[in-house]
Amino acid sequence: MIETDSWFGNKVLAYDKERTILDMLVSPLTPPHAVEKVLEDYAWEDEKNLDNLYKYEELLNRQEQLEIIMNYKKDPGKFLFLPSGNLKQC
Repeated sequence: MIETDSWFGNKVLAYDKERTILDMLVSPLTPPHAVEKVLEDYAWEDEKNLDNLYKYEELLNRQEQLEIIMNYKKDPGKFLFLPSGNLKQC
């Protein structure tokens, strides 16, 4: 496992970032602004562990949402954050 910095400055295992993102996406308690910030930061990161992200996505059956997240970096202006915290492509 690769050790990396989290958004809060502490060291975490790389897979923890992806697991945290997916946990946030499926939680109805996550405020939309928090999801937006995390997804925006993740979209611009150089170090992504997409294998782990897809592994957790598969477990949570979130394929459509992940495709949108991966496209977010290409053109953030084409996305809308829903009250649920999920992204919707416009």
